[in-house]
Amino acid sequence: MNTPKEEYAAPNDTEWEEIEWREIEQYVEKMQRRIYHAEYHKKYRKVREMQRLLMRSEAGMLISVKKVSESVKRGLSTKEKLGIYNELGERKLELHRPKRGYRRYFEAEREELREIDIAVMRDRIYQNVVKMALEAQWKAKFESGFYGVGGKGSYREAVEQILEIVKEDKRKWIFVSEFENNVRELNHGFIMKLVKGFPGCGLIEKWLKAGYVDNRVFEVGTKKEDIIGTLLMDIALNGMENAINARYCEEKKDERVILGKGIWYKVVNYGRDFVVMCQREEEAEKVKELIKPYLQERGLGISQGRTVHIDNGFDFIGFNVRSMNKGTEKVSIKPSERRVSDFKKSIALSTKKLYGSNVQTLIRRLNPIIEERANYWIKVSGKKRFSEMDKYIWEQVFKFLTRMHPKKSWKWITQRYFRESRTGRSKWILTDPETGIQLKKMTLTRAESKD
Repeated sequence: MNTPKEEYAAPNDTEWEEIEWREIEQYVEKMQRRIYHAEYHKKYRKVREMQRLLMRSEAGMLISVKKVSESVKRGLSTKEKLGIYNELGERKLELHRPKRGYRRYFEAEREELREIDIAVMRDRIYQNVVKMALEAQWKAKFESGFYGVGGKGSYREAVEQILEIVKEDKRKWIFVSEFENNVRELNHGFIMKLVKGFPGCGLIEKWLKAGYVDNRVFEVGTKKEDIIGTLLMDIALNGMENAINARYCEEKKDERVILGKGIWYKVVNYGRDFVVMCQREEEAEKVKELIKPYLQERGLGISQGRTVHIDNGFDFIGFNVRSMNKGTEKVSIKPSERRVSDFKKSIALSTKKLYGSNVQTLIRRLNPIIEERANYWIKVSGKKRFSEMDKYIWEQVFKFLTRMHPKKSWKWITQRYFRESRTGRSKWILTDPETGIQLKKMTLTRAESKD
């Protein structure tokens, strides 16, 4: 079903703010569902037709302009959004010529410079249009143990899957590793082979070949932080289950060796991190050799990796998984020590950088950091661990306030900056006296989620 031209006609200045975004989102979601079901039932011609309709629809373009413009740090005015929309709406997607991107460096949490490649606005919008159509198709093709951006589930479902496999299948030997490559270093020929037949495959090839500017020097290669880049990375990583599960258990029967029905390995993959769960140590030790053909075909590399027993525990996407008591079936999951340490360093660094600023600036800087970590760990972290992190935040706030008012008493500072929370759960919340905004507490986030 295509979108009637008059239904999503190009809006003017006043109409942009009055657009029924929910209706447009519902149309895009409906098209994505139809693509998914057509791919699932192997109706490939219908998949291509639906993908073309979505990529050429004004609804897809409107959603992409809105999403990309909101990601711009300074924000775009309505007039600027309209200008971009009207300009791109008059062009054919297939004829677009990608522009070279540019690379920036920023300070990471561990005091190292990390690079990020940024595409121009038009490329990012077109990439989002293509991604919506391609992602819907590949959601039906990703393996059952594949989670993440383009995968079938969230990070929580990935962790729950690990717990289920350990408990029910008793696979307690785990090979833990991560992929080291990014989309720039992958085998581009292999990626193009996977997306062959997709209506926008020619445009994807152009993006893969696009260069970037690094310190005013043009470099040949692809940009790794593109909107489409993450999905292409996921598409390339898909297939590990098939590569490893091709081998089955060998069972002895009447002194004859036969192939049993039990599969040796089970895989859970989230982004670049993956674990392979086995019943015996020798099986886990063979994993690295078994996946060599899989890696070579894609041009991938992995870290050294290690084989661990569930009793000793292992870290996976910011969580630590281990047996509660050695020899039991109960498995505990909690935030990993490394991620907790990174969180604390991030709080300390952000606070130190704001020495000399006011409380409002501090709260606005810390709240997104606290909220993001609290929501990520909320299902697995207990009150004790959240209280420990709240205490550390309090220590940093104490240093900030005493440095801000070196000649004032602590009583004066508390009366000026601390109020009762809006929910009434705490009477000791850092509050800006002018605007009334309050600093988030991890323990309160956990308590409110249970209401």
